[in-house]
Amino acid sequence: MNFEYIILIIITIFCGILIYKSWNYCDRKKEEANNEAKNIIKKAEAEAEDIVFRANQEFVRLEEIKNKLNLRENSLKSYEAEFENKKQNLLNDRAAIESKIKKLNELIDTIKHIIMSDKKFKYDLRKRLRKIFMEYNA
Repeated sequence: MNFEYIILIIITIFCGILIYKSWNYCDRKKEEANNEAKNIIKKAEAEAEDIVFRANQEFVRLEEIKNKLNLRENSLKSYEAEFENKKQNLLNDRAAIESKIKKLNELIDTIKHIIMSDKKFKYDLRKRLRKIFMEYNA
C-alpha cells in the first residue's frame, strides 16, 4: 500500500503541476489577448485623434477660405455700388447737359429769329445780336 500511496501522491502532484501550468497558460493567453486588445485600442485612438486633427485643420482651412470669399463678395458689392453710383451721377450729368443744350438751342433759335427778321426795332438790336451770335459761333 505504501507504493500505491506514493504513486497516487506522485500522480496527484503531477496532475497539480499540469493543472497549474494550464492555468498559467490560460492566464498568459488572457493577458496576451488583453495586451493585444489594448494595443489595438491605442492604435485606433491614435488614428482617431489623427483623423480628428486633420478634420479640424481642414475645417479651419475651409473657414479661412469662406472668410476670404465673404470679404471678396463684400468688396465686389462695394465696387458694384460705387459703379452704380457713378453711373447714376453720369446719367444725372447727361440730363443736366442735355437740358443746357436745349436751353442754348432755344436761345440760338431766338437770336436767329431776331437776326433774320425784317422788322425794325427801336434800338439797333440786330447788330448787337449779330455780334453775340458771331461770338457764340466762334
